[in-house]
Amino acid sequence: MKTASDIHLNPSSPAPLPAADLLRILEEKDHLLADQEVRLSNQEAELAKQQALLKERETLNAELRKHILLLEEQLRLARLR
Repeated sequence: MKTASDIHLNPSSPAPLPAADLLRILEEKDHLLADQEVRLSNQEAELAKQQALLKERETLNAELRKHILLLEEQLRLARLR
């Protein structure tokens, strides 16, 4: 069975491809496109997970910074006493 990569179009020979070959090429293209869409969907899902994790870590980081500032202020007050 020929695949799209097996069929080489030669511009110097204008002979058209048989309909069966054209249909196989289109089917292969559709299959490759469907595979690519699945991979893209998986990548988008992974990206959404990573973005959620990043947001969670940024929130935690902000909370820890506030806590550090509070502790520094408590230390400063303790030293003044």
